[in-house]
Amino acid sequence: MRKRLLRGFTLIELLIVIAIIGALAAFIYSFINPTEMTARARDAGRIGGVTQLGKAILDYNLNKDMYPTDSTWDVDLENIKEVGRFPGGIRYAYTTVTSCTTNVKPSTNPTFCYAEDSMNSYGALVFAKLESKKQTSKCTLPEEIYVTFSTEDNFTGLICSNGDPSPWAKGTMSYIN
Repeated sequence: MRKRLLRGFTLIELLIVIAIIGALAAFIYSFINPTEMTARARDAGRIGGVTQLGKAILDYNLNKDMYPTDSTWDVDLENIKEVGRFPGGIRYAYTTVTSCTTNVKPSTNPTFCYAEDSMNSYGALVFAKLESKKQTSKCTLPEEIYVTFSTEDNFTGLICSNGDPSPWAKGTMSYIN
């Protein structure tokens, strides 16, 4: 009669398999960084909000032949029904990123900023600071990346700036991809 050998895994073999699984999990986790994915999703919300608000400001100007007031631009847009309700603020996923500061709205999770140029008649600008590594890597320090809607260019685009941008003459800004 032949004896059948029952052989299991050795402790070394099990440890090697566990180490390989752990290394793969760490690699996948670093590749799919949850904070970065959250930042990218929030950036998408900021880009959509800036576009919506920029178009509302164009409509406001078309109806009133003026731009909203700096300090009450959110209420001005709501009062003439250009926006049903002002977009809610979008909290930053990375705590190292701070919001823009020029006429920033809303008061909770401030996100969207507004500037109007009454001196040179360069229209108005709605903008927000972006935070994802995918976006921030497009600028060189100390510049930061902003999504902007320029009423002069009638365009939503990304720019790098050393501080909150201000309106510019039509066609003078170089947008980045």
